[in-house]
Amino acid sequence: MNKKILIILLISVTFICCVGKKTDKEIIEELIDNVKTEINNGNINILNKIIDNDYRDQYNRKKIEIINIVRNYLQTYSGLKVNVEGIKIKLKNNKADVELSVYFTASNTSILKKIMRKYTDKYRFLIELKKINKNWKVIYSEYEYSGI
Repeated sequence: MNKKILIILLISVTFICCVGKKTDKEIIEELIDNVKTEINNGNINILNKIIDNDYRDQYNRKKIEIINIVRNYLQTYSGLKVNVEGIKIKLKNNKADVELSVYFTASNTSILKKIMRKYTDKYRFLIELKKINKNWKVIYSEYEYSGI
């Protein structure tokens, strides 16, 4: 009887430990969704948490410069909303390459756009993340305008 209880206990512990553990891909997808939600709520503090201090983009801009750009966009464009599509994640050791499309939509940005009621831009992002102390951090990004 004791062997059965021990086996059931071991199986239960193994099941509890393994089920619910997210994969790195799921964690990165959740991170992207959290960033989108926070930006849509006007909160840029999440950028400070997920962008590594040694971050650079294709123009050699640093972390603080990117955070200031996002802050300025939120202050300049009324009702700025972010949508993300086409997420592709390639994992390699403690790094991940992420490709995605980001749609920025704002309203009331000019008289012409007020008539149209919305202004939308689409950008293609290539982002490199690195797992640092069990957390995924953005260490590099490239982006280009790709129309509406």
